[in-house]
Amino acid sequence: MTVFAVALLLACKLAAAPSEGRSEGVPSPSSVSVSVPLSRLEVVRLAANQNPQVAAARSDILRAQAQQGRVAAARRPEITVLSFISTALRAETVGAHNPQSTRSVYSLHLDDLTAAFGTSITLTQPLYTFGKIDKRQEASEHAEKAGEHTTRMTQAEVALEAVKLYEAHLMAREALVFLEEIEVYTQKAIDEAETHLEEQDPDASEEDVLRLKTGLAVLRMGRHQAEAGLEQTREGLRAYLNLENGAVLAPSEPAFAALSTPIETSTNASAPNSKGDADTNAGAPAHLVALAFEHRPELKALRHGIAGYEKLAQAIEADYYPDIFLYGILSGAYTPGREYQTSRYVFDPLAHFLPAALIGARWTLRWDAPTHEAAEVRADVARLAGLLAWANDGIPAELNKAYHDVERARRDLSELDRTLPLTKQWAVRASADYGIGLGTSRSIADAATAYVQMKVASLDAVYRLNVALAELAKATGTLTDGEGTIYPGSHSP
Repeated sequence: MTVFAVALLLACKLAAAPSEGRSEGVPSPSSVSVSVPLSRLEVVRLAANQNPQVAAARSDILRAQAQQGRVAAARRPEITVLSFISTALRAETVGAHNPQSTRSVYSLHLDDLTAAFGTSITLTQPLYTFGKIDKRQEASEHAEKAGEHTTRMTQAEVALEAVKLYEAHLMAREALVFLEEIEVYTQKAIDEAETHLEEQDPDASEEDVLRLKTGLAVLRMGRHQAEAGLEQTREGLRAYLNLENGAVLAPSEPAFAALSTPIETSTNASAPNSKGDADTNAGAPAHLVALAFEHRPELKALRHGIAGYEKLAQAIEADYYPDIFLYGILSGAYTPGREYQTSRYVFDPLAHFLPAALIGARWTLRWDAPTHEAAEVRADVARLAGLLAWANDGIPAELNKAYHDVERARRDLSELDRTLPLTKQWAVRASADYGIGLGTSRSIADAATAYVQMKVASLDAVYRLNVALAELAKATGTLTDGEGTIYPGSHSP
């Protein structure tokens, strides 16, 4: 019965742990489905590509592409077609050198009325605009690239949240299996203790039975918590991975284990700061900092945003200069009963055919409005420049936090790997002493509690390590690159 008491203490302590639920073990067949196989890499991939937030972020790319098309269209000819039907008067000319109507314009009869038909086609082709089109084209290209990197930012944020849910799901799954097994042993211990009481065994007491039944209740509440956590993380993953409501997840990881990656463990490596200088205080390895400055999408998005706004400001300032253009016109009109004029000095708008072409310059003068509009755009340049400066300082800080979280979890696991077997040995010896009457129930409770605390700390360190590796991958801009060098890496042996 003493062994069962130890098992109960383990179960009770584990049930009181954080809501993620933690335990070692292999999932039972009933908790695994084959509907949607998942792995850590697959979770990152699906979240980065299927989450609706990512689809919404891609709208910036579509908008920039549409702007490029609109700017490209400004380089092509602008064609205007005007057709009309109008009332007109019949008219004849008298003499080849004396064009005049045979009747006065004020002498009207209904028989003189007729319909006039005309069409004019004008073509305007920009030749040189002093950068109005070219600068806007460059601005739209920068906007597209900024949109691409902004989408990568959203992908990394969504993938990190999905990773946290997946790691919590693995923990809850194994905690549920462990608690179900301990619950069976605890119920057997209760049955055995009640049998010993009925047989009036001197080593059995009513207090032991009450302790076991109370522990069983706590154990069941812990199982309820693990079941709720399993369902909550499952539904959260469905949402983040944009899966159908009826999809059942099937994690491919056989057990919840710590991940290992080829990251330097020394924190004494110097790392360049935002100004490129060497920093001698302890921080993340220099190659991780360099990786972050090379791959972080925030930096690239801000740089392209700054360049795009600057090009747009330059395009607005070009409004002070004219537009050089080629202008062509083809105009014709026909009126039944109205003769065409053959004179070069008289133009009849209701009966003519006129082709023409010219090169011209057009100004739109708005005083100093372009200067103020460009200054308004450059205010956005200053805003993004400030964000870029903050990112240059903040990214190393974010990287260092994630790196030291990884290092702390690794050191904790290393310490626990040495201490946990000793604590377990202590619990076993206390149980043996209690069984032969050399120890007290207090001593075995202390030993069992210490063992469970170390066990829970070990599982918590595994969770913190795996999540910190994902955060480190995000901090270096490599979480969604498809390789998974930092996360998920590989299982430690």
